[in-house]
Amino acid sequence: MSPLALHSGSGLHESACDVELQQSWPFLLTPIYREDAEAALRKVSEQTCHNLGIDALGDIRCARRFVQGCGSQHQCRYAIRHTVAGLIGGLAYGRLSYIGSADIAELSYWLTESFRGRGVMTWALKQLFMEMAQQGINKVVANVYVENVKSQTLLCRLGFHQAHNVDVAIRSYHLALNERLGSKGAA
Repeated sequence: MSPLALHSGSGLHESACDVELQQSWPFLLTPIYREDAEAALRKVSEQTCHNLGIDALGDIRCARRFVQGCGSQHQCRYAIRHTVAGLIGGLAYGRLSYIGSADIAELSYWLTESFRGRGVMTWALKQLFMEMAQQGINKVVANVYVENVKSQTLLCRLGFHQAHNVDVAIRSYHLALNERLGSKGAA
């Protein structure tokens, strides 16, 4: 069974907010579909688009391009779903190299504002890291805008280290995935 299909009850929760989530853990990671565009159009805010470095989703056509990853290097795309609220977020990664121990992937993610700060993205990323490791990925890169402090904090909490500034506005964070999973068990 893919780690993406695992339920959250695998000891991955670390914050006080997680107790609330565990009592009614209605979250799943699934593939993201073209049909998710309508929900994305309603739920992906302008601020989230800014954080992702994309134009706001102005119409259904833009939303379809977003969920399908048009113009993106991310080949693997997943939805974070809530059993009642539906689509609430997404994860994506794309391989930058396929060179054995230097196999690198770039990560991006988003979550609707109402579910932020509650451990959902921490859980989702840990699930994704297990999937990535199974695919032979050893290093993960995430580029974050300097003003997106919450995302930087999340990455640091998950073991990422700031590598360098891509430019004045963007910081690059790296994670040695094999070290993270090796030193902390199955994430």
